[in-house]
Amino acid sequence: MRLTGPTRLIAAATLAAAAFMSTTGAAWAEPVTEDFQTSSGAIGPGSYKTVTLKCPSTLPYIVSFGASTQIDSDEDELHTHVVDVKANEANRSISVSFTNSEPKNTWPPVDVSVKLHVSCSNVKPAQPPSLHVTKNVTVPILGTFSAFVLCPVSHPRLVETHEGHDAALTRTKLNSFPGNVGGGATWENNDGFAPHPAWVRVYCTA
Repeated sequence: MRLTGPTRLIAAATLAAAAFMSTTGAAWAEPVTEDFQTSSGAIGPGSYKTVTLKCPSTLPYIVSFGASTQIDSDEDELHTHVVDVKANEANRSISVSFTNSEPKNTWPPVDVSVKLHVSCSNVKPAQPPSLHVTKNVTVPILGTFSAFVLCPVSHPRLVETHEGHDAALTRTKLNSFPGNVGGGATWENNDGFAPHPAWVRVYCTA
């Protein structure tokens, strides 16, 4: 049957609308974001290491990325240094470089390690990926612990500092100077029976 007049116009409009809906429906995707992390493995005194972590092909866009360290003593605090954290968006990967500045002849040696963190999405974010560096610490029994986190060389300016701590601890200081090179915090543990965890995190920009 041949369509003519208004019937033909209505049919054409219906086909066009269906084609448009099919095209836009195929292009739209439900946003999904997932966090991934991996350990660098430990390095000994005087060592340097770069480690990478990649978003899966199903979630190719980097939303945020960073590194974290576990500090259990003042010696760890002094010798663990996250030097650089970079995102390679074209390769959907991040890299973290860190050092153990403890002298090689120190005995017993203290090994250090970091964890890499990346949030990946199937939808490209409107903003460039954000960077964060975290120190997780253990505050000793009836002790005080201060931790300071430097922004890496690729993102040298502090945006803000966050901290968190176990309910048994008291935070006595938070160092946050936007535009500066890093931030930190100090905690007191008044528990005479057990150490307790805390963390400080800096968000940095280029």
